[in-house]
Amino acid sequence: MSAPWNGRPPAPLDEVDGWFLFTRHYEAYKEYIPLFWSPGIYHDGKGGLWAVDDVAETFVYECPLLTPDQIAAQIAEAVKAEREACIATCNQVENRAPVSELIDAKFWIAQCRSAIRSRGETV
Repeated sequence: MSAPWNGRPPAPLDEVDGWFLFTRHYEAYKEYIPLFWSPGIYHDGKGGLWAVDDVAETFVYECPLLTPDQIAAQIAEAVKAEREACIATCNQVENRAPVSELIDAKFWIAQCRSAIRSRGETV
């Protein structure tokens, strides 16, 4: 059995300001509550303040809520990593291809690299 939740976001998120999603369970439904964490206290964006102990007793922690900029940055990072992995695979194919297959392989590797790079910037 795990230790009871202490009411703070998980580290390292407990050191920075940010929005988090919580739930409160009722008999017939689950209510979703976004709360803004500023180290030491929560607020609901409408003037209501929540002490850490009250949040721990009242809500179930679900996850952090990302801003649109944070989501865009994560997508750009994933796309960049995928492109780099594709180019690395092209390089491996080129380095391992037997001489008899190298002429045809070089053409397709060049096509692959060109297609990846023509997608434009990721950020």
